[in-house]
Amino acid sequence: MLQPAGVGARFWQGQQWQSWKHVGRRRAPIACQFRQALRDVTALAVAIAVVLESELRDLGVKRVRRISRGVFFSGSARSGCRALIALRTATSVDEILGVIERPLADRDDMVSFVQRVCPWDRTISNSETLLVECKGSPNHLPAGLRQTQLTAMSTQKAITDVCLEKTGARPNIEFQEPDWMLRMVFHRDGAQLSRRWTGRQGGHRRGYREDVVMHKAALRETTAAGVLLLAGLRAGENISFLDPMCGSGTLALEAAMIAANIPPGLLRAALSKSQTQAVPIQWRGLLQEELAAARSEVHVPRGLDIRGSDANPSALSLARRCLAAIEGVVPEIRGKVTLEARSAGDATPPSRRTRVRRLICCNPPWGVRLGKGEADPEDEDADSGPPAEESWRELADLLRRHKGDAWVLTPNPDLAKGLPLQQKAVHKVDGGPRDAPSKGAFGLQWIGYGSPTPRGV
Repeated sequence: MLQPAGVGARFWQGQQWQSWKHVGRRRAPIACQFRQALRDVTALAVAIAVVLESELRDLGVKRVRRISRGVFFSGSARSGCRALIALRTATSVDEILGVIERPLADRDDMVSFVQRVCPWDRTISNSETLLVECKGSPNHLPAGLRQTQLTAMSTQKAITDVCLEKTGARPNIEFQEPDWMLRMVFHRDGAQLSRRWTGRQGGHRRGYREDVVMHKAALRETTAAGVLLLAGLRAGENISFLDPMCGSGTLALEAAMIAANIPPGLLRAALSKSQTQAVPIQWRGLLQEELAAARSEVHVPRGLDIRGSDANPSALSLARRCLAAIEGVVPEIRGKVTLEARSAGDATPPSRRTRVRRLICCNPPWGVRLGKGEADPEDEDADSGPPAEESWRELADLLRRHKGDAWVLTPNPDLAKGLPLQQKAVHKVDGGPRDAPSKGAFGLQWIGYGSPTPRGV
């Protein structure tokens, strides 16, 4: 009989293997981990980790703690399904199957650990597929394990050998959408084997970009959601929101999803084929129950007004395609999000209606992305927008007409010195682009501003 994933999982405790009992009441813990937010970033997004921890607590998860490069929590399979659906800032949800708390001596030692994690022949059926990825610094590995691709193949063989010996058949290896996406992580003090419920694609994907070729400078969805939550955006809030440099629309679309309480997993389930495939078979019914509950909690505030504008028509075309995908899953959002082609200097500030929060959030050009002579050579439309300095001047002019809060994402605070607002908060999102020049590369920061400074002061 096929057993639930994690049943009989053994964890290395000192010099002994200790099996978990009372499996019906106690499940293997699930770890939420996230990676760097943007292409070519170097440091951990500590501010986003705080948001992720808060998201888990809001879901009712009790045992939550931040760890290196992620957040750990322990809970039931239902908690895992809720996390998979609701978390906006986690790029993965991993169920920990086994941990060894000592350095691995060689390849045979690693194979022995993997084969003793759980009864693979009763856990993986012959009709299911698997794939293993290995991560770890070569400094933490013995010579025989430093080639991570070969180590991943050895891990796969160790698992399928058990199935072949016990059942007479091997599970197939699938590189695109495996049923079992396993991840082996090596560190200085041992190793961890986990099952990635988010599959190979990752939890940062919502599904609305599934058939859209995005520019490599596009903001990752999890980062956009994280900075918006840091700005205080909440579900059910009547808000007049503007991103005057929206590009492909990530900030505007994520703002609409947060305000309307549209969980990322709801879109992934409808728009992405791989959403449910990586979830253990025995919990897929539970996942469907949680998806139905999440759909019933979607609520579009009556006064919601989300607007995005950009001078680049090609970027706006991508944004409109992404918006259409969201509207196809949640028709209630139609008419609440507007995307228009205009520069930041010509944009209209958020509405001044009473009892509506007014908020501007944007990710202006950094000077290494849209500036003349510094654009992506593969991007034919890179010069269709204004240079970085002009974009910042247009933003400053818009903020002088804005009565409300504003948040700006930038790797160089010097670029924001000309903004006519009083700085009220700074969150370090990550370490900034690796290829940015050392002068002016301060790390990516999310800077919040309050009421505007009077003219002439």
